[in-house]
Amino acid sequence: MNTKRILFWLVLIALLFLLRPGETWRETQRIWRQRNLILGVLVTVIVIYLIYGVYSLYRQGGMFAW
Repeated sequence: MNTKRILFWLVLIALLFLLRPGETWRETQRIWRQRNLILGVLVTVIVIYLIYGVYSLYRQGGMFAW
């Protein structure tokens, strides 16, 4: 084996010990769940705001003169 290959394997092994793939995977899943929660709250707030805007237009007799 040449020096570059040995260095590559040493760096790869060191990264595996430093990064700890199990912990990294759990943290990634936690961040993803948190992202889904924040996205759900944000979409809910935007939908409520749009419904309020349509209701306001209806009350003012603006665009929705049925």
